[in-house]
Amino acid sequence: MDLEIISRYQRDVALENSNMKERIRQCSSDYQGSKERNSTSAPTADVFSRSGDA
Repeated sequence: MDLEIISRYQRDVALENSNMKERIRQCSSDYQGSKERNSTSAPTADVFSRSGDA
């Protein structure tokens, strides 16, 4: 296999990994924010913390 193809593939994979990590971080911060909003605004209907503790 051509070395240039391999290095290009490795760059693409590394970029995809960093994009994925960024998306995961964004999703978890969104989840955390919605969890906090729910617990402050409607403690009786806080589905997130109940499912998380179970």
